Amino acid sequence: MAPDAKPQLVPHARLRPDRLTGETLLLYSEAGLKLNPTAAATLALCEGTRTFAEITQLLARRYGCDAAAVAAAADIGSFLDRLLARGLIGAK
Repeated sequence: MAPDAKPQLVPHARLRPDRLTGETLLLYSEAGLKLNPTAAATLALCEGTRTFAEITQLLARRYGCDAAAVAAAADIGSFLDRLLARGLIGAK
């Protein structure tokens, strides 16, 4: 994902807490994905207003990582690229 891309969920996808477990789910077209806390935090920041670089910096601060850590940016970028390929997020 390009550093200046502004990812956001597509209109048919939404984040919702599971009523039984409280875990965050990504719901879309009669299906869903159970998200781990880091994935849920990442997607919560994908509102179409923040760039990928800003999202990476915010997550690095939240989890106490070095904002310049290449591995963290690569992991987040890979996750978002997989969702982009599945049509669950878009990027401006």
